[in-house]
Amino acid sequence: MAKEDIPTWIKVASGVLLFAITIGSTAGGLAWAAGRDSTAKDYIVESLIKTDQRHDNEIGENNKSVDVLREQLHKTALARARLEGKIDLSLANDQATVRELVDIQKQFKDLSEYLMKFNYDKLKESE
Repeated sequence: MAKEDIPTWIKVASGVLLFAITIGSTAGGLAWAAGRDSTAKDYIVESLIKTDQRHDNEIGENNKSVDVLREQLHKTALARARLEGKIDLSLANDQATVRELVDIQKQFKDLSEYLMKFNYDKLKESE
């Protein structure tokens, strides 16, 4: 008799009401989830854009550092080339000086050998 105590129209109405609540909550839940999902996607996209911008800034800073180092290396190479040129010139001058001193030494030796041929003591006696 318990089954017959609840009229059929109440059963149908309550079933329709439960169905509507279920559909409504599911649709609302889906809408809420979709909205939340959209917000999450927007956050992720913004985060990626900011990360890309930060990486671009870091790459730009690194490029500037590389350019500064490249300029310093170029200046160092130029200074080294100039210094090597001066050293080469100095060495060439030193070698020329040594050659001149060797020539002078040979000439002095030749002159001294030539002068040694004369007997000055005999010349003094003859005068």
